[in-house]
Parts: sequence; structure tokens; C-alpha cells
Amino acid sequence: ISWLKRGGDRPFFLLVFLIDPHAPYRPLKAQRMFLDEVAPGEVNRQPFREYATPLPRDEHDRIVAAYDGEGHSADAETARIVEFLRANDLLQRTTVAITADHGEAFDDHGCYQHGYHMWESVLRVPFLLMSPRVPAKGVYDDRPYTHVDIAPTLLDLAGVEYDGDELPGRNIAAALGDPGLDRYRAIFSQYN
Repeated sequence: ISWLKRGGDRPFFLLVFLIDPHAPYRPLKAQRMFLDEVAPGEVNRQPFREYATPLPRDEHDRIVAAYDGEGHSADAETARIVEFLRANDLLQRTTVAITADHGEAFDDHGCYQHGYHMWESVLRVPFLLMSPRVPAKGVYDDRPYTHVDIAPTLLDLAGVEYDGDELPGRNIAAALGDPGLDRYRAIFSQYN
């Protein structure tokens, strides 16, 4: 927000990378509302990646609650930025995109965390887009997109010309207006 205050009325591009929620889950003290009182250190327990048998319900619930606490913190920080944009009459002329680099598994097929398996809970992430140049409001589109689509989307919405042959991906905002576009587009994920 202090960086935005220095910008004045000039166009800007701001990338905010919030690492949380991410294992090991350590929600801020103020965000531990999801957790029952537990012994010190239990909240910080990082779950293993795979289990042959399910975790005890209370341990699973504490892990999920700690993750939720971190998610709540990230939501609150994102809201502070959006509220600053709104209060300073910037939101009506700013494109805001919110996404994640991966999901998280919580006992999906006996797995926790990410990066070690390819279940849908790890691969499918939200993408929220708000822009004065996108007339559609409240559109839910479950077609597959990928992170390579973000750069062309933001460049197109900002009116920046680029070489489409050099930059992979497509404008997600334009695809929202064409429900038949790439309905069966192949998306790949890699696991090493």
C-alpha cells in the first residue's frame, strides 16, 4: 500500500506474492480463530505427504484449521489492498487478478500437501478477475485455463500490444464471451 501511495496517478503494475497458506502452517496469533486451544507447537506440525491410514480426525482437523487460519490472513491482506484501491478511486480503473500457484491436498487419496501427487485438489486453483474492461460480472467458467494465460489476459486488458506468437496462452477475459472457445483444450501438468 505504501508503494501504491507513491505512484500518484501514473499507470502501475503491482504483483503481490503471498506465500501463505503454505506448510508448515503457522497462522498468525490473531488468525487462530479456527483452532481449539492446543499444546504449543502442535499448530506448527507439518503433515507428512502420504498416509497408509487416515490421520486421527482431531489431528486432521487441526491441520486444516491451521491452513484455514493462514488463508484467512492472506484474504485479509488482499482485502486491505482492494479497499485501498476503492478508497482512492483506483479500483474502477484497475484490473485485479487473484490466483494461486497450486492447491493443497487434505487427505485426498491419503495425501497431504502438494508437489508430490497430481490429484485435482492440488492442480485446480481459483482465478478471480475483476476489471473495468470485463463487462461480465459473477461469471463462473469451469473450462481449463492455465497460468500461461494470465500474461496475455493482463496485457490485453491493459491495452499493451505484444507478439502473440512469442507469448503462449490466450486472453481469459475474451474467452468468457465465447462459451465454445477451446471447450476441449488440453492442459498439461508435470510431475518429476
